[in-house]
Amino acid sequence: MSVTVKDIADAANVSTATVSRALNPEQTGIKPEVRQAIVKLAEKMGYQKKGKKKAAASSSYVGVIYKRTPSSFTQGGVLGDRLYQALEVALFGHGKQALMHNLALNDSIPAFIEDELISGVLLVELDISKDHHLIKELNKRNIPIVGINCPGSLADFDLVSVDHLQCFQSLTQRLFEKGCKKIAFVSDDYGHFVTRNSYLGYTLALLENGFGPQQTLWFTEENSADIGKATADKIIDDGSIDGVVCMTNIIAANLIRTLEAAGKKVPQDIKVCGYDPQPYQTELNITAGIYDLEDVTQKAVDRLELRATQPKSNSVKVLSHCNIQEGDTD
Repeated sequence: MSVTVKDIADAANVSTATVSRALNPEQTGIKPEVRQAIVKLAEKMGYQKKGKKKAAASSSYVGVIYKRTPSSFTQGGVLGDRLYQALEVALFGHGKQALMHNLALNDSIPAFIEDELISGVLLVELDISKDHHLIKELNKRNIPIVGINCPGSLADFDLVSVDHLQCFQSLTQRLFEKGCKKIAFVSDDYGHFVTRNSYLGYTLALLENGFGPQQTLWFTEENSADIGKATADKIIDDGSIDGVVCMTNIIAANLIRTLEAAGKKVPQDIKVCGYDPQPYQTELNITAGIYDLEDVTQKAVDRLELRATQPKSNSVKVLSHCNIQEGDTD
């Protein structure tokens, strides 16, 4: 009889989640000495990964698969670490626990899938196609899938997303209504679909106000603790930009401080809006697009539970609209 993760967990007097983390180098949240002890125990017991079988719907674990560089956690990311915390709370309400896997560190199939530990998978902000080997493997095993802020190209399963297009269209329109004539969009990358959708919302607002596509202004910076400062210098050099919508409040805060240090007044000279109030210490009261994070994560977990019991029902896309939090920066 083959050795299972549960056998190792029982022998080590730890949870199966701890064993799964220990046997996967990309997993965090485990002390190095604990990982080393469990790996040695697994080798001693002759542990080998299982063959492929259908996941058990009764499992108390749900896989959470994402793709983020380690630095993006400390710098907030698009939605910040609160998204992952809210997911754990929503899962707990269903008697579930999360097993994490970061594709940015390891693009292979997670061990918790091969070891049949999960009842379903939540894909978080994964900008991948339906032809990706992970999607093929999940479909092959008939594992329920729900995407959170994933692209519409993954429409074969349920999607729960923040309506970034609506959010940035509303923020940009707000600046036009406040008298801005030249508005810029600032982000940390071009490529991610969340950023692309946000930029599209900004562009639509420009079109609705009589501007052409060639009149859009998109500034990007590498993600860092100082993101936004270099863009502020460019805005100062331009001299005619009077409105800015930022992909995060961290960008907005750095941009505002740099502008004001150079003698520009916010919002009198340049109006600035951010997105998603981050757990980021600042004295600034930034006008920002916000969303109901708990609502997004709860809907995703509820859909996953429903998908486990009704696997053949039609896939759905659920959008969570943004509101504008009034501040002092526009």
